[in-house]
Amino acid sequence: MGQVRDRDYAQALRDWGGPVLLVGITYDPKTKVHTCLIEEA
Repeated sequence: MGQVRDRDYAQALRDWGGPVLLVGITYDPKTKVHTCLIEEA
């Protein structure tokens, strides 16, 4: 999620006017577990 914030990906949608969600998904191939984090920008 830090990378999404650091690179300011939500900036492209600032003028859109609606809510913007930041979504980070990771996958561990060893354990085959997915992790998801969702935040409002």
